[in-house]
Amino acid sequence: MKAGTPSVTVVLATHERRALLERTLDALGAQTVPDFQVVVVDDGSTDGTWEWLEARSGETSFPRMTIARQEKRGQGAARNLGIQSVDHDLVLFIGDDIIAAPDFVAAHLAAHKEAQESRAVVGFTDWRRSEMRITPALEMVNLEGHQFGYAHMTPGGEVPFTCFYTSNLSVPRAVLGDQPFDSSFTAYGWEDVDLGYRLCRDGVRIFYHPEARAEHLHAMDLSSLFARQRQVGRGLHTLLELHPEL
Repeated sequence: MKAGTPSVTVVLATHERRALLERTLDALGAQTVPDFQVVVVDDGSTDGTWEWLEARSGETSFPRMTIARQEKRGQGAARNLGIQSVDHDLVLFIGDDIIAAPDFVAAHLAAHKEAQESRAVVGFTDWRRSEMRITPALEMVNLEGHQFGYAHMTPGGEVPFTCFYTSNLSVPRAVLGDQPFDSSFTAYGWEDVDLGYRLCRDGVRIFYHPEARAEHLHAMDLSSLFARQRQVGRGLHTLLELHPEL
């Protein structure tokens, strides 16, 4: 993409996290890059998220924001809906509990501008250490692959499809199509890895750029970690049904 600086749209799905979403959008509103679009899809929230989004979307001080709403169908379906509003070069996926560093969008744009090829870029997501107690268990799941596998990734290096983390990942709009996430995934997790697998199979490469930095504000103890992993296990069954070769 060296011909010029690409344009970007941030796409995020949200469900029942109005207070955290406000923090996420505040961080996007403080980016060093002034001109980018944000698409927020409310996945059937009942906590006032949609009403709050309607009010906030009219603020002139915020980057251009498009909002959409659907009955609760899951994050993959919500992202598919959001992608339909994107006509920029890149889609930058983040989670609704991800606090981006001020140069987060700029780092993703720079990684694509300097690339010799169309590629996906995954950034580094640390825990929100200033507001969380980070236990050895949380360090493990962030570094060793239970949630993220950053300890096994080389800065600037290529990573496998299992690192297609839509909490902090940018990808060319042209390779996604209109419905990239498979609706077969009804449990949390793996719908992004499934997409990463299909894109890599089609020749898209994924590279790790830790300069694209964000923080994950999601309190988790062992009980909630185990509950999450049970959901992830259900998603893994779906992945293997779709791709038995794995």
